[in-house]
Amino acid sequence: MPSAIDLSRYKETIISQFQNHISAESIAEYLLLTHQVKVAEKTIRRRLIEWGISRRTPLVDTPKLRIYIAGLYYNFCFSDKDILDALEKEGYSITPHNLIFLRRKMGLKKVDLLSREEADKALIETVQQELDKGDIEGLGRGYLYTYFRMHGHNIARYS
Repeated sequence: MPSAIDLSRYKETIISQFQNHISAESIAEYLLLTHQVKVAEKTIRRRLIEWGISRRTPLVDTPKLRIYIAGLYYNFCFSDKDILDALEKEGYSITPHNLIFLRRKMGLKKVDLLSREEADKALIETVQQELDKGDIEGLGRGYLYTYFRMHGHNIARYS
């Protein structure tokens, strides 16, 4: 096994190049050309992890953010792109990856067109259960829509 390479002298250079979106391979090439230090790109990636450096934006998961996302999802049927735009306007910094992760964690799943039939069948069963309980008798179309959205059913308003 080769001896460990001390990259602490080049730490700031490696970090700044990495944060400027330069690949680990290019950083290794740079170190070889300028400092005559031969290092593998995997070593650079491993050291960046050891130093706690990442390109990913950390997700700041707050109850306020969750409520806002749920409101946009249920009340306005926003797509992920629309939710990201609205969050950006409100001052939240969240990546598409983090939004999808958080939305799934909250149980807000997107229904693709292929499973739409299954979702419709499940909704019909839910409506029948609610009718049997008597909770939705006498509600108009608007109240029914609101009732089901408040109970976590993602339905289209005019379908």
